[in-house]
Amino acid sequence: MKSKLLRDFDYKKYFLSIVCGTILISINILLLFRMQYSFYFYLFFIGGILAYYIFDKTKCLKLWIILTTSLFWSSALLILLSGLLATFSIPIRSWVLYIPSILLISVLIKYPIDIKGLEIRPKLDGLVMIGFTVISFISHVLSVRGFVAPILHDPISHATWAKQIYDTGLINYFYSPGLHILAALGKMADGVYISKYILIITNIFNALIFVPVYLFIRSYFKDKKFALL
Repeated sequence: MKSKLLRDFDYKKYFLSIVCGTILISINILLLFRMQYSFYFYLFFIGGILAYYIFDKTKCLKLWIILTTSLFWSSALLILLSGLLATFSIPIRSWVLYIPSILLISVLIKYPIDIKGLEIRPKLDGLVMIGFTVISFISHVLSVRGFVAPILHDPISHATWAKQIYDTGLINYFYSPGLHILAALGKMADGVYISKYILIITNIFNALIFVPVYLFIRSYFKDKKFALL
């Protein structure tokens, strides 16, 4: 019976899902051992899988779009989950990070990844956007990697609110808590200073914000050249 099931199993169909699931489990193990910077790998990979399923069977199913928007999708999911928990006064703890992984593994099993419709090689607009992304990432993120806290905008306020979430697991205020939720979860994941997460996450979003703006303008006006302007 077991050997028959193994013979009938379509390895080609599930190969990419198995690979993604294995990587996802590995990243969660890194989180479990609080490996430094594992939270960033977590956001990137979770977001990449989410982006694939969101863009599947659309004109946006392109590798460069998946890669450059991945952090937005994973962040949005974590903020949504944390917000729902906070609504019912359920403390936000590190176990929240494992919910998306469990859900995505279930999706990978139910709906295996198929890259037949995925545009892997970018066209001219994709190459331009990749170039902009690299330049923006270097100027916004790598340039501040030596700092331990933001120096230009309310660092004490943001760090205080994020630490409150970290300490209590609760959101007792309403001041756009998304950034504070991510910083608190990052601290729970690998122990890096909350102020450092406030700095890096803010700058990552600043570096990538032009990507969804480009996609919106391109979709609305149906003009790639105008969107690039």
